[in-house]
Amino acid sequence: MPNYTDFKPYEPFLIETRRSLHMHPECGFDVVQTHDFVFARLREMGIRTIAHVGKNSLLGILENGAGPIVGLRADMDALPLTEANPDLTYRSRVPGPGPDDPGGYGRPAHRGGHRPALRFDPSRPDARLRP
Repeated sequence: MPNYTDFKPYEPFLIETRRSLHMHPECGFDVVQTHDFVFARLREMGIRTIAHVGKNSLLGILENGAGPIVGLRADMDALPLTEANPDLTYRSRVPGPGPDDPGGYGRPAHRGGHRPALRFDPSRPDARLRP
């Protein structure tokens, strides 16, 4: 079973991915930029990817022979917001509700959180992350 230290080498990649998604939130089905960003990242990771399933959804396919099937789902949209700290280099570039507004949240962590799971290679005997 992987633990935190197994994912540590991917920390810079994950932080950069999350910050990029955070800076450019797109709402509802208008997620063209997000679609293209996630599509490129999945392809960089060597994952066979089908673009535009539906309108702007993606399907990443990891194969490991016959056996159980696992599905991972992530929302691709995020609400724009106005940062409490405007000096953040990765602040949202799309204005929206302020930090005290209960609707002022996004989901970049939800989208970014699947990247480590996709790098996990269960076909290896030691079930570690693949490089």
